[in-house]
Amino acid sequence: MAVDIDLEAMELPFGFETTASQQFATVLFDRPEEDSTDCKITVITRDGMVNQFMSNNTHNPSIRRHASCVYVMEEFNNTFMRICTIQHKGITLLEVEEVFEQELIDLGLAEYIRPVDDFIHP
Repeated sequence: MAVDIDLEAMELPFGFETTASQQFATVLFDRPEEDSTDCKITVITRDGMVNQFMSNNTHNPSIRRHASCVYVMEEFNNTFMRICTIQHKGITLLEVEEVFEQELIDLGLAEYIRPVDDFIHP
């Protein structure tokens, strides 16, 4: 079932602009069990590089199991955020969250922390 969403009418957090975002990575969080402190993380960058590793569950937006997040940077104010889908008891949640530089470093995405002009025109 497709749902039409009017992004212009929505009030999105953190100064999120609907026409000025640059996607640079998709991250999958795969927690094997609900009580596990380990999480398999798969990072896919916009240039096609894939990095998979085990880490703690610190940046997983799901308190229970699995999640996927698209990481974006706002072109005009150097703000990072992620758009996440989270499964919880048969319900799909969608969250938009601000991302701080330490999270990018922890996920191996430190190369994207740079001046805005460099990001837009690599």
